[in-house]
Amino acid sequence: MQSKSPGDIRSWLTATVARHAKLASAAVDTSVPFHVLGIDSVTRMTIVQEMSDWLGVKVPDLALEEHPTIDRVVSYLDSVSEQEVGG
Repeated sequence: MQSKSPGDIRSWLTATVARHAKLASAAVDTSVPFHVLGIDSVTRMTIVQEMSDWLGVKVPDLALEEHPTIDRVVSYLDSVSEQEVGG
């Protein structure tokens, strides 16, 4: 992902998870699994769609299932190209 920095992605995803979980962004531990933060599978799919829109590329539907923390999603997105993400 070259268009957004890992820091940008982490900040956006933290704020988005906080909004969906009805938590303050500061209360979101980026190393804690989404389900522990109260994010269910339906909400994870919603977040993937929002992230795809924000990034401008299709993020795989199972990205948050296969990478179950904010830190792991950021690492995954930082390690792949836009073609691989949208692939």
